[in-house]
Amino acid sequence: MKGDKIRKTAYHRNGISGEGFVVAMFDSRDGPMLGIMFPEYEGDVLSKFQPRVAVLNIDRLGDGIIGMHEGPGNAWRGADSFGDTMRRACEG
Repeated sequence: MKGDKIRKTAYHRNGISGEGFVVAMFDSRDGPMLGIMFPEYEGDVLSKFQPRVAVLNIDRLGDGIIGMHEGPGNAWRGADSFGDTMRRACEG
């Protein structure tokens, strides 16, 4: 969401041949979140279509809740709700 405040970002790649991804910690109306995005580029420009976004609530992770059906759950809409936030994290 456009109003989400990005706190921290990092770029990762698992191993020398792993696919790169961006991790971002941000504050949203649903609390502190951790987002992961596998960015796709069209030339040098970040693709506007981004289906590969995962988002988890950090507080619920701290409580050991990783599944969508555990307790209050830790499942959030990805690219359609947090795609803009994660694009900003990739760009900045």
